[in-house]
Order: sequence, then structure tokens, then C-alpha cells
Amino acid sequence: MNDRLGRFGKRELTAVTTLCTLLLGCFSTDEASQFQNGNMLHYATAIALLLSLGLLELGLYALKRAHADGLGEWIARLPKWIAAALSLLLSGVLVLSAVLPEVRFLRAMTDFIYIDAAPVSIAVYLLPCLAVLTMLGMETLSRTGRVLLPITLLAAIIGLASDVPLYRLYRLYPLFTDVESLLRQSAGALLRFVPIVLLLLTVARGAQGLDFVRSAGRTGLLLGGAITLLAELALGLSYHYTELQSLTAPLYRLMVEIDTDNAAIRLDRVVLFAWTMAGQFAAACSVYGASLLLVQANGIGDVRPIALLLSAVTVTMALVLREADAMGSAILSLLHRYGWIVATVPTLLLFLTARRIPCEN
Repeated sequence: MNDRLGRFGKRELTAVTTLCTLLLGCFSTDEASQFQNGNMLHYATAIALLLSLGLLELGLYALKRAHADGLGEWIARLPKWIAAALSLLLSGVLVLSAVLPEVRFLRAMTDFIYIDAAPVSIAVYLLPCLAVLTMLGMETLSRTGRVLLPITLLAAIIGLASDVPLYRLYRLYPLFTDVESLLRQSAGALLRFVPIVLLLLTVARGAQGLDFVRSAGRTGLLLGGAITLLAELALGLSYHYTELQSLTAPLYRLMVEIDTDNAAIRLDRVVLFAWTMAGQFAAACSVYGASLLLVQANGIGDVRPIALLLSAVTVTMALVLREADAMGSAILSLLHRYGWIVATVPTLLLFLTARRIPCEN
């Protein structure tokens, strides 16, 4: 089977996990719904991160008990129609995790950078980049992630530090309103982190052991989550929650738009380039994970045609959601509100019913 998985170490997988956590955490948030009842986004993110770490431990335990090298191989032991349906569902979750940041980047680029450009003219350049990265496979992606991680972390530090003089503590009020809103936002935030757990479990065979996956997953989720929490806290210090409900791409403005008196430096363009590269990388990891899961669970011989197809689907969905302003916003709102159910419930049921799936000695 030509799955393009290869071999990679703990450091490479940690870099991939950190980048995906940071990108999905920062650029897959629906601010309009998250800030309806005060400034509790950072609480919801922290709870979702802890729940995702627990889900990772549960998944690793299930794989270890089943003597399976990865999630796709484990699902393949189920009856064919169940394996096909489940792999399609979980692959759809991974593709969705690639679509959400792509929509945000498309919207930010057309609204703030290339104002006169049509979204399709930008998407034309995103597609080959995403497709090539995805078809190169996980070993290439992991080594690329190790190179991109320090660049992205530097871009995040520049973005957060540049607005320090504008931070105001009073904008964080109210920090807490009610438990129901917190639970609802925490559940919605699971959509940002559960796909990362699925990706880790899918590529586990290339990581040379489940213990390496556990260590890399913990470190990456905690590091990427910590930076995401800092970004959300900085967002609350920069804008009042009533402003954030109607502000277009506030985290993009915070992390990418850099004010400088020296026009020769143009840090905003440098930081934009770094975030765009990281965004395409995270999307490629999610699409590759979806492709690999479909290939392994259904016995397909080559991952590259599936990767190419899902890359086109990802960019097309992002473009459609960007072009359809009112309808696209409504669909995105529904995905942010209820997508966690599709991502979490089947995954949790699969792990909890591990004893009923045949094991290999």
C-alpha cells in the first residue's frame, strides 16, 4: 500500500501537533457566537483542551488493547459497511477542520489584503499548494512542520507583543456570566481540537510507537493550546466582547496586522506570510489524515488520488462558504454550534466499545 506515511520522530510529531493546535485554535473560532455572553472564550478553550487530552488517552488505550498500529487499521477490522461509514464520517471531520481556517484566511485576504481580488483568484493558488503538500505524505509534512514551528512561534510573539500598549484590563469584563453558556462554548470548542486527536491516532504507525504519540500529543496540545489561550486573552484585552460579536476576523487582526512607523520593515507582510504558510500546512495535515484514514479503513491501494480529491473538496468548500455571504455565515454558524457532536460522539463511542472490536495477537 502506498500510504506515503513514512517514519518520523517525536520532535517532528510534536511540531505538527503544536502547529495544528495553534492554527485550529486561533483561526477556527466563531466569534459572533462565542462572545454573545461575555468574555469566556479562554475558559471554554481550556476545558476543551483538557477534554481532548482525555480523549487522546482513551484512544491510545483502545489502540494498545487492540494491538493496532493506527486508527484506520483498527476501523478496518469492523464489518465493511460500518468501516466505510465510520471512516467517511471521521474523514469528513478532518476535512472540516481544514475548511474552517481556509475560509478565515480567504475572508481575511479579500477583506484586508487583496481588496479588489475575487476569492476564486486566491483559491486558485491555494489548491496546488495544498494538493502537493498532501500528496507528499506525512514524513515530508512532519519535517516541514519542524522548520515552520519556530517561524510561526516568532510570528505569534510579534503579533501579541506589538499590541501590548493597547491592552486594557477593563475590556475583559464580564469574565463569567453563567454555567450554561460556558458548557455550550466548551462543547463547541471541541470541534477545534478533536480532529487533532484523530490525526494523531491515524498516523500513529509512522511515529514508531504509541508512547511517542502520547508524549508528542500531550506536548503539542499543551504548547499550542497555551499560545491559543494567550491569543484569546490578548483579544479580550484589545476589544470589548460587544465589539467582537460583529468584528470581522479579530484574531487575524490581532496576530497578523502589525503597526509600525518604519515602512521599510513591513512586519505585517512578513507575519502574514508566516501565518499563511502555517495555515496551509495545518490544512494539509488534516487533509492527509482524512485521506490516510479512508485508505487504511477501506483497503485502497494508493493515498495520492484520495489526497488530491480531498484537497480539491477542501478548497472548493472554503470558496463556496466564502462566496455565499449570508448563507455561508449561517452554515458556518451551524457547524461551529453543532459540529462538535459529529466530531466527538462517534469517536467516543468507538473508543468506549473497543472491547467489542476484534483484537490481533
